[in-house]
Amino acid sequence: MLPQTISREDPGKALELLNESSRREFPEMQKNMPSLTLNFDTTYIKTLFEQSHCSRFHIDDTIYLTNRDKQYVMNAIKELSRYSFTGHSSFWTLLAVMLENRLCFISEHRPSLEELANNLFDLKNKEPLAENYDKLKQDFQKIFQSIEFDVYEEETSALTGKKRYVVIKEGSKRVRLHESASGYFEALYMLSLISAPEHPILILDEPALHLHQTKITLLSKILMDKKDVQTIIVTHSPYFVDLSLLQGTQDRRLIYVRKDDNESTVIAPTNGFAIQRHEFRPEVFFSNSVLLVEGPADHATVIAISELKENILDQNDVTVVDVGGKENFKKWIKLLRKYEIPFIILADHDVELGDLIDQNVCIKLDRELEDEIKKLGWERQEGEKIHPNEAYDFIKNLQEDKKEELFKSKIWEAVERTVKLARG
Repeated sequence: MLPQTISREDPGKALELLNESSRREFPEMQKNMPSLTLNFDTTYIKTLFEQSHCSRFHIDDTIYLTNRDKQYVMNAIKELSRYSFTGHSSFWTLLAVMLENRLCFISEHRPSLEELANNLFDLKNKEPLAENYDKLKQDFQKIFQSIEFDVYEEETSALTGKKRYVVIKEGSKRVRLHESASGYFEALYMLSLISAPEHPILILDEPALHLHQTKITLLSKILMDKKDVQTIIVTHSPYFVDLSLLQGTQDRRLIYVRKDDNESTVIAPTNGFAIQRHEFRPEVFFSNSVLLVEGPADHATVIAISELKENILDQNDVTVVDVGGKENFKKWIKLLRKYEIPFIILADHDVELGDLIDQNVCIKLDRELEDEIKKLGWERQEGEKIHPNEAYDFIKNLQEDKKEELFKSKIWEAVERTVKLARG
């Protein structure tokens, strides 16, 4: 059976067990770990702890060396390092390799109402954590402006003792947390984690599934602004992708993982981008490909064409981005290239992109969008610009013979190429 805690400051009995149980494995360890030259004892493990910047190692004291947890750790190490092990390798052998390679294995934790109530009660009633509790309440109200909460303790019975519970306050209405909206529980739980001093690193996997889009955005800002907690968010939601993640600062960064066939590519640029907040479209990070267009009328036209083809862009996870003028193409090209997101450009004839892209990526119209639509029957006055709504309605209501012409146009060519990129 394993010891519960190994500490760099006071290894004590736990590391004495290491010396006794693993000395016989030293020849095997030297074979798998050529760099291992010291005797495998408490001094060596303390050295590994210091080199790995590790202060404490927690182990469930109910785990036996023969159960599946040991095999899980061994398989993970085989995937992540150059070492391999026999089926008889002890936990201590695995621990040494984990420390030397700075490997970290994290168990999944699922929240409960009882645990949340206990955590909040401790924050509220234990000094100096009460200050954290007040800050948590303020953060909760930033997300839910007209909603408050509090935590209480009540006597239940002589057998079960005291029970804690959370109450949600909506005006004059009082309701216990388990009877309220799921989003309250989810937000409260995450806020309680970043308020607790024992959680310096917090990893959230697909959080905020029950929150409205605007609430997710507010929650993400609170999580990212917490200076004494390193928060790692794994998400498929564009509402967690804030523009500040792209500015190349030291305290926050967007790590983009793109899966192609059986491999994953991890991209994390360190330099910033010139895109402004009102221009930013976080959906591009969740798209198979992107179609960049010059303005709102181009965007409306492309969307109408997609709908004529049974929403072909949505079906293939293509995002259409109105860049807000030909002068803005270059900064979008820089962003998409840095993150290796496939894209096509649809632009007027006079766009100048230099050597940034080749003709297969940029499709230039013969003149302007209005001239292309005029070929389909729109009655254009000299120099007249088409309104986005008018462009959308005109395309959606084309006669069949004009639709045939449309699907031979450069506008359709841009849509078709973008879809082909999305399909790989």
